[in-house]
Amino acid sequence: MTRPPSRPSLVRDMDVRAKLVCMFTYVLCVVLLPTGAWARFGALAVLLGCTGAAARVPASFVLSRLGLLLPVIVLATASAWLSPVLGPSDAVWVPGIERMLSGHALARYGSVLAGAALSLACVASVLYTSGFESLVWGLGRLGVPRVLVALVFLSVRYLDVLTDEARRMVRARDSRGRPPRVAARARVAGAMVGSLFIRSTERAERVGHAMSARGYTGDLPLVRRSSLAAAHVAWATAFCAISVAVTWM
Repeated sequence: MTRPPSRPSLVRDMDVRAKLVCMFTYVLCVVLLPTGAWARFGALAVLLGCTGAAARVPASFVLSRLGLLLPVIVLATASAWLSPVLGPSDAVWVPGIERMLSGHALARYGSVLAGAALSLACVASVLYTSGFESLVWGLGRLGVPRVLVALVFLSVRYLDVLTDEARRMVRARDSRGRPPRVAARARVAGAMVGSLFIRSTERAERVGHAMSARGYTGDLPLVRRSSLAAAHVAWATAFCAISVAVTWM
């Protein structure tokens, strides 16, 4: 990950707990926006953009993360487009292409897509200005169960290990030659996924035993990252108040 700039900034140097509260509030406000509230979506986007500029978050960093997740977002939000349209009393099922091209279905799909993009952009901005370990420390200080905090930390910590294992399996498959038929390729891919799952489980058990032997009790040895100042509380309060006001105006 690209390191944050060295120039001082109140928003960038703010305590990570205040950033997490702002992030959760912002995402909740985006989720609660009604369908087709484009002016409010735009207002929240401007708020996030101004905050990112104050924190000196490069637009390329946020856009690159959105670009990687955009296909997943488009497919995940397709259910909002294909689901039946709800009328004032009953569910009105409009068959075929007419339902898909109805104004309400398109507005609902666009709203879900916009909300997902804004939420991911907010998370990416907080991650850039704080770093992953600081976020884990902040989650622990905010009262998130330590089991969940440890699970998130270890999952990301050993994600590179699983990636390397998957690359070795792909190289081994390519060295043996790819099957000519799609069905045969699908069977090979399924076997690779199953094998990767078994290897990951075995690796997790070995890591768990090694951590227990070294005295791990469930608490992550994270160093204190920042201190909560009055200016941080004031800024976070203002940000959350603006987000809520835009949502309910």
